[in-house]
Amino acid sequence: MARIHDSYLNCAFFLYQSLRDARDGSERGATGFFVSVPWETNKQRQHVYAATNTHCITNCRDSVVIRATRRSDASLVFIETDPIEWDSLPGNDISVRPIAPDQAWAYNGVPTGIFVTPDDFRQTTSERTCLGPGDKVFMLGRFISHDGKTENHPSARFGNISMNAAPIWHRGGYNQESIAVDMRSISGYSGSPVFVYWEFGGANLPLVKRSSMQSFLALLGIDWGHIEHKLPVLGADGKPLPNGEHVRSHTSMACVVPAWRIADLLGTEKFKRQRMQDEADAPQPAAATGFAETPENFDPRKAPRISD
Repeated sequence: MARIHDSYLNCAFFLYQSLRDARDGSERGATGFFVSVPWETNKQRQHVYAATNTHCITNCRDSVVIRATRRSDASLVFIETDPIEWDSLPGNDISVRPIAPDQAWAYNGVPTGIFVTPDDFRQTTSERTCLGPGDKVFMLGRFISHDGKTENHPSARFGNISMNAAPIWHRGGYNQESIAVDMRSISGYSGSPVFVYWEFGGANLPLVKRSSMQSFLALLGIDWGHIEHKLPVLGADGKPLPNGEHVRSHTSMACVVPAWRIADLLGTEKFKRQRMQDEADAPQPAAATGFAETPENFDPRKAPRISD
């Protein structure tokens, strides 16, 4: 595929259990990303939310620290939060937290307008075929063995849809609706955004859902882990040990909570009221976020870039 635009890379942030861990680039932690919802009263402004897995939040006992890249100057921003400030959708491994309206402009958010929907998987039209096994995906997240340490360097991993959305057993003790993706995932990528695409054009394209027989780009969902296979430990006689010892084998199958579940959470009454209140309290219009522009007026020369 073509070069991935910095606007995509910088929607991802790194998650830590303390401010010290975030400043030091501790190997403990996970990934998340920003999503945006357009204002009702001003379509050039965006409500921005931080999104990650619920299990990433519960792993942080006292604090959840976001280490993000500011889109204007590529500087690091540290957002200290309390785990109780994050809201979840029952039965789904997703949690979100609003970003203060006066800070929303600073971050690249994945717009809800490019989220996949169930219809994308079941409708074939004259313009395009439905999504399904074989479609290409890429994931942006934290490779804990080489993530930049004191800078955010999201890494990209690539694969294909293997199975459409279906319940997959979650280590939290419930069946999580998940899209299975043939893509290696290790600790640290939990909470990463996963995109599905056809003939993705790369560097000069904004985050806009493109739909035709030739091109398609959308947020598939959020990675919550991978399916593991337990292999028995064999004795000298070649038989499994009687105590049931085993090793965990990687299946290279990542599990993705569908993007429409994030939309469900953002569409709850609590967040609708929060957005209405934020718009009512806004003193004056502010700068639009990076993805308020439409394909018609998008100028790649103005796209946010990060210097090496």
